[in-house]
Amino acid sequence: MLTGQLSLHTHAWLADHAVFGTVILPGTAFVELALHAGGEVGCGVLDELTLERPLVLSEDALVAVQVSVGAPDASGRRSVAVHSRAQNAEAEWVRHAVGVVAAGSMVSAERLDGVWPPAGGQPVDVSEAYERLAGLGYGYGPVFQGLGAVWRVGDELFAEVRLPAEADVFGIHPALLDAALHPLLSDDVRVPFSWNGVRLHSVGASALRVRLSPRADGAVRVAAFDGAGLPVVTVDELRLQPMAQEQLGATAADPLFEVRWVEIPAPDGSSGVPADVVVESVEPGGDVRTRVGEALALVQGFVGDAESAESRLVVVTRGGVTGTPDPATAAVWGLLRSAQAEHPGRLVIVDVAEGDDAQAAAALAVASGEPQLALAGGRLYVPRLATVAVDADTLPEWNPDGTVLITGAGGALGQLVARHLVAEYDV
Repeated sequence: MLTGQLSLHTHAWLADHAVFGTVILPGTAFVELALHAGGEVGCGVLDELTLERPLVLSEDALVAVQVSVGAPDASGRRSVAVHSRAQNAEAEWVRHAVGVVAAGSMVSAERLDGVWPPAGGQPVDVSEAYERLAGLGYGYGPVFQGLGAVWRVGDELFAEVRLPAEADVFGIHPALLDAALHPLLSDDVRVPFSWNGVRLHSVGASALRVRLSPRADGAVRVAAFDGAGLPVVTVDELRLQPMAQEQLGATAADPLFEVRWVEIPAPDGSSGVPADVVVESVEPGGDVRTRVGEALALVQGFVGDAESAESRLVVVTRGGVTGTPDPATAAVWGLLRSAQAEHPGRLVIVDVAEGDDAQAAAALAVASGEPQLALAGGRLYVPRLATVAVDADTLPEWNPDGTVLITGAGGALGQLVARHLVAEYDV
């Protein structure tokens, strides 16, 4: 277990990272802490890290931080968690991040080959990037203003970032890694939510050449290199999520979320369905078990076919998922979401109204790059998580003698749900 203290007086550079005027510990600092703690026990790979709540910092408060690593499981993987509490106060420890570290090779064959800037890259104007981000709610001070240049090649972004300070004793300085993510910030406030497959290949870097590769499921792969093209840090999957100002007001409370269907601009699907895309339809109604069995056989046949290894499957349903969905369709969507998690980038789900053309809907779905969509009234919608305010008096009472079945989340998120149900509701 590692313990330490955070203060804006002793770590003044942290004051350069604020959201909506509130100084919070950057998500990249949690990554640095977890990597360091894992390295102490021979687990240099941050297999997964989920950020639960922000760690708010203030000038008049000294915060104690604790990083704990659990015992190894049968495969040698260990849990890791980051807690904090106000120093010299009778306060409970608050958990901010939880994940898993594992042993693994830090040697990478990946190189950033070719000329730099990248051949064919279209320059992106970043001359007023930090002024624009400040208008959205980001408060990046000088230490975090490391973005120098950005180029776009297809869907990928390439960037040059430099640390306007000393690298100190960090494996990867949080401000430098944070700057590597700034090209991903667009028209709303989004912060890192989950990290998977983080590997630190070399330490002490002060400048990076970064490659950001978006995935079909909304995640981004991050690869950062030094000036010679050798890897410094790689992240297999990074996910960002929106942050609202209200989330900073009560950081000790567990936020509640709901799925909302949000309209997005319809892409140009006039070119039709690509040749490498297979389109299948699942009709609404009928026996739920039968419909789910049919969908399972469909997906298993697709992913098990060697000839379709480079193809994608678009499943078109007609069950009104944006409103009150048909029970069979809802069950099919649950199955297909699980299949998407197991086979990232291979499956797309789109729900359409009765009479809509499945091929046209599939073409729109593929062109959008979204994994899940609904077409209703000629408009395109995608599911997004949004925070909700709940009156404590309206919270449901749980029967402690009952049994709760948790499905679809066997990793860190599922463990969080299980732990919360036991601790808060005595199930």
